[in-house]
Amino acid sequence: MELKIARDEILPLVSKTLGIVEKKTTMPILSNLYLEATNSGEVVVNATDLEVGISDKCSGEVVKQGSITIRAKNFYDVLKSLPDEPIVISSDTGDWIHIECGKIEFNLVGLPVDDFPKFPEISTIDYIQLPPADLSAMFRKVYFAVSTDETRYNLNGVYIRIIDGKLVMVSTDGHRLCKIENDIEIKDIPEYLDKGIILPRKGILELNKIIEEYKGDSIKFSVYENNAFFIIDQLIFVMRIIDGDFPDFHKVLPESFSCKAVIDRDVLAQSLKRISVLSYDNAWGLRLVFRGDELEIQSNNPDLGEAKEIVSLGSYEGDELTIGFNSKYLLEAINAMDNGDIDLTFTDDLKPGLFKNSGEDNYLCVIMPMRI
Repeated sequence: MELKIARDEILPLVSKTLGIVEKKTTMPILSNLYLEATNSGEVVVNATDLEVGISDKCSGEVVKQGSITIRAKNFYDVLKSLPDEPIVISSDTGDWIHIECGKIEFNLVGLPVDDFPKFPEISTIDYIQLPPADLSAMFRKVYFAVSTDETRYNLNGVYIRIIDGKLVMVSTDGHRLCKIENDIEIKDIPEYLDKGIILPRKGILELNKIIEEYKGDSIKFSVYENNAFFIIDQLIFVMRIIDGDFPDFHKVLPESFSCKAVIDRDVLAQSLKRISVLSYDNAWGLRLVFRGDELEIQSNNPDLGEAKEIVSLGSYEGDELTIGFNSKYLLEAINAMDNGDIDLTFTDDLKPGLFKNSGEDNYLCVIMPMRI
C-alpha cells in the first residue's frame, strides 16, 4: 500500500477513533485502527472495540491500493507532530508502516490486517431521518444519569422509544432518573422504536462528540441485527444494542406531591456548588430545609466543618420540609435544565423528589433522597 495525503485530511479521521479503540485489552488488534487505500482514490479509516465502531473516509492520492492496521494513539501522535505538508504512508513487507513527511520519517509496527474485525454490512438498510441538534441536546440531558455499574447491564445505556408520537429518552442508575421527550416528526415509525431500544453509554458519548460538530440538517438512523447505525454524511457510526429489558420508568415518576418550591435555576446551582465544598468526603450529602419563602442548604462534615446558606424561593406550597440529597446528583440535574425558574416537588423526606423547568414537562429528573 502507498498513498499521499494532506495532514489535515487524515488527522481528523484518526482523532475520531481515539475514544473508541481499546487502551487496555487482551486483543491488541482492538487498539489499532484499520486504514485502507482504495483504487477509487478514497482513504478509509475504521475503528472498533466490538461494541462501538466508526468508519470514515477522505480523499487521497493512492499510488498503490492496500490496507494496514496501526496503533491508533501512536499514529495520531505522529500525525499531530508533523508539519502541515503532504504525508506519504506506505507498507511493503510484513506489518511495518513507513510514514514520510519532507525529511521526517517514522517506521511504526502494525498488526495483520486479517485480524481486524469486519465492519458490519449496511447496504440494504432502511433509515429514518433525525435532526442532529435535537438529538444531541437530548443525549446531553440524559447521559449523566446512565449507570456505570456493569452488573446492571440493562441500565448501562439510554433507553429510546417512540411514545404517543414523541421521541423519548430515559436513563437511570437506580438512584436517579432522567426523561426527555421531543416532538421529532418520524414518518412510518419502525418497530424497534415502537418497542424501544437501549443504546450503550460509550456509544452515546462518542456519537455525541461527532454530532455536536456536525453542521448538517439531518442524520440517518436505523437498527439492523442488534446494531444501531448512524450515518453522518460519509461517516458511519455503529453500536451494539444492549440486550435487556429497561425498567418501567413510569412507576418511578411521582404522581402527586405535598410540597412544591419554585426557585431560580442559577441561584440554586451556585448555592449548591458552594455548600457542597464540604460534602465531598461525606457521600456528597446535603440537607435542604424548606420553610416559608426560604430554602436553607446545609452541609455538615465532622472532619471538615459545616456550612449553610439561605436563598429566597420564588414561591413555596406546603409544610416545612427537611430532606437530604446527594449534591452531585442535584447539580448534574439542575445544570442540565434551561435557565429560568425550576420546580422542586416532594411528597415527604423519604420519597423521590421531582425536578423540572417551570411550566415545561418535556424534561424532568427524579432523584432519590438520602438519610443525613
